[in-house]
Amino acid sequence: MAEKYLNYFSDYDPMKKLKLGQLYMEQEKTEEAYEKLENIILSEYTTLNLAFGMMITKALDKKDHKSARFLAEKMCALAGVFEMGKYNECATMFNVVVAEQNVEGSFNVVKQLLENVDTICDFQKSRLYKHIKFQDVENPYAEEMKKELIAGFQNEEDFAYMKGYKPWKKLLAKY
Repeated sequence: MAEKYLNYFSDYDPMKKLKLGQLYMEQEKTEEAYEKLENIILSEYTTLNLAFGMMITKALDKKDHKSARFLAEKMCALAGVFEMGKYNECATMFNVVVAEQNVEGSFNVVKQLLENVDTICDFQKSRLYKHIKFQDVENPYAEEMKKELIAGFQNEEDFAYMKGYKPWKKLLAKY
């Protein structure tokens, strides 16, 4: 009967999925319940990530680096809480340090990105999502992605403020 009442919820309403997870728990369909609830968690992280990204972009457009940094720090924390991997934890700060033309900050963030490209899919290995069946656990594009990142970081126009910073040159030459 409860399952029938779930039809009153829109398929797009997160409450429908939540109530279905709860119903599965009550029916002792534990695996299905956890999978449904973990999918909600992953979906909500994605939504939050996009919302924070939009707010950071707007703050940077307004040259409000303080607000952008504040939001990026929250986004980094969310990536940690939702176990999205080290790459995702540090990637959120990239646009902020570049907009600030923060030499040391840019170096540190880029270094972390390059060192952690292979963690971009780590959430698939997380206990938080252990009931979700992901297609592929490894990032087969890690090396290709690293090359593309390096090529982007070598853009002298975007990273002119890094010119003359020896650790930067050494870092990019390493890869």
